[in-house]
Amino acid sequence: MTIQGGLALLAIVGAVYIDVWSGKIPNALVALGFLSGFVLNSVEAGLGGLLLSLEGAFLGLALLFIPFALGGMGAGDVKLLGAIGALIGPQGVFYTALYGALAGGVMAVVVLIKHRRLFVTLRTLGFGFLLFLLGAWGGRSWNLGQSKGGSGSIGFPYSLAIGAGLVLALILRRAG
Repeated sequence: MTIQGGLALLAIVGAVYIDVWSGKIPNALVALGFLSGFVLNSVEAGLGGLLLSLEGAFLGLALLFIPFALGGMGAGDVKLLGAIGALIGPQGVFYTALYGALAGGVMAVVVLIKHRRLFVTLRTLGFGFLLFLLGAWGGRSWNLGQSKGGSGSIGFPYSLAIGAGLVLALILRRAG
């Protein structure tokens, strides 16, 4: 494993720990990830390494921007994936995000089952999708994931999914 991969793992462990307990990912941790990635990749491969690091950072930010803009996650998760990208580059962050999305989907189903809201959510999503296909959506909000009488959504720290994605990406990179 590279130094950058090891630092990415350290950053994700710290981010997950803090995120689980406080619900936030500290900017200082993320900034350290960005800075470490830019410096280490520059020292290792010169200007080409810096450019690869910048590409990874921008790709990491871009991959989670739309879910963030739609209210599906916090800014800390977006910045965390950007910092991971600065450390391990665009290919690594792409696979981290891909595997993280898969892990996040599994985690979301588990959380919905735990809160007994899986079928309500699936029914609401299906109804909304049908209306969308029929052109009758009209910009309405359908309170996805909420049970009858429930107020508020449920969720989980997405840093857990990013962490699972990073671990898988690093393991599979080594095997490949």
